[in-house]
Amino acid sequence: MAVAGAGLDRAALASGLSLGDADASRFHPHVGERFTIFPAGESGRVYVRLAKVIDLPASKHHSQFAVVFHGPADAPIADGIHEFLHPALGSFSIFISPIGAPSKERCAYQACFNRLLRT
Repeated sequence: MAVAGAGLDRAALASGLSLGDADASRFHPHVGERFTIFPAGESGRVYVRLAKVIDLPASKHHSQFAVVFHGPADAPIADGIHEFLHPALGSFSIFISPIGAPSKERCAYQACFNRLLRT
C-alpha cells in the first residue's frame, strides 16, 4: 500500500502488525525507515526512525529481540504504551522506554519483545 509520508492516516492502516506473531525478521527490513508515534494521552504525533533491531538469544521456550528508535530531541516521549504507524507494518501498540541520555540531536527509545514459543 503506498502512503504519502506526511499524510499517514490511522484509519487507512487499521490492520497492523500482530504482536503475538512479531519477531525480529518483521522489523529488520525497516531499519532506517520512519515510523509515526501517536503518544498516549496527547493529540499530536512524533516521527521516529528505526535505528536497529537487536537479536537476542532464544531459548527452547522463548524468542527475544529489541528494537531501538531515534526521535527528535525537542519532542521527548514518556515511557509507556504508544500507538505506532508504519506503511508496511500498519498500526500497532508497543511499550517503549527512553534509553540513555538524550543528546542535542535525538532521543533514543527501546521496545523489548519476549515471546513464548508455541510447542
